[in-house]
Amino acid sequence: MASEPIEYKEDMAVQASQEVLNTWHAVPAPDGGFTTNGLCPACTHQTALALHPDAEYGAESAEAAPDPATRTTRLFRCHCHMEHPGRPATVLTGCGRRWTAAVEPDGQSWRLSADVDPLAAQAALELSSPVSAELTSARTLAEKWLPGLAALYGLFAIAGAVVGRETVKDLSDDARTWLFVTLVVGALLAAVSIVLGYGAAFGWLRIGKGQDVSTDDKLILWYRTKGRKAVITVARRLWIAVGAALGSLACLIVSLGLVWLGPPKKPATAPVTVTYRQNGQATAKASLCGTISADPPPQHISLRVTDGPATQTISLPASWVEKIEPTNNC
Repeated sequence: MASEPIEYKEDMAVQASQEVLNTWHAVPAPDGGFTTNGLCPACTHQTALALHPDAEYGAESAEAAPDPATRTTRLFRCHCHMEHPGRPATVLTGCGRRWTAAVEPDGQSWRLSADVDPLAAQAALELSSPVSAELTSARTLAEKWLPGLAALYGLFAIAGAVVGRETVKDLSDDARTWLFVTLVVGALLAAVSIVLGYGAAFGWLRIGKGQDVSTDDKLILWYRTKGRKAVITVARRLWIAVGAALGSLACLIVSLGLVWLGPPKKPATAPVTVTYRQNGQATAKASLCGTISADPPPQHISLRVTDGPATQTISLPASWVEKIEPTNNC
């Protein structure tokens, strides 16, 4: 045992000898992992650590004990309860040292081994870290995009002031329909951009068990795929968020274009009474009540006449018409 407590060194890597690891005990846990305890190779104080079989999350329910043929490499940290000079007040236990060891079968029991595969050791170090440096960098970049995306969303507030009920009342029915569709699509794209933008910057809240890393083979497989997949996922979310934001901006521009340049509603025509000469004869006069329709044949007047449930368009030569008088109704 050390006569004086050693100075605290945060996250300092040390080499654990097999002699020290022989003092450790590993007991299979109900969740498929291990509970371990023994002497810290640096300060030689008693410490303990629970090893979980899943990445990032502890198991939620009891499982079978580990397969006797498994070998599990993990990063160990000192959690002794002795005082160490220089330890921050926010850190309650340990001397700050860390080391790597493998839990392997030893007859009917388990032991810790100092013989560790370098790749498994690197994977164990990554497993103990909340997020990798590469993933942190990708999320930091995504977070820097959020103000730009938010600025695009603010344009919809301006659009709400421009595209009001009084603004669109003079547009044609088709123009108003397309205006509504583009605004809805733009709003949906903005929502997608917000969700994916924040998802890229901060990730999702995930509940449940992580990927199985109960053996070295599974740990190395997780290590080879985890970082790459996470960074690719962040990049994909960010690109989709930016694309959705640009799409919502395009929809906003189209909406404003419809408001400013869209075809106006055709003016309603008041009913009139048309007095005309039948077959052009001055002695045979008649009258029709209806509304004058647009785009009549050349030198003609087209009159939409309603007779009960039926409506027909009557075309009269302009030379037959004697007078056209407005009326309240037909």
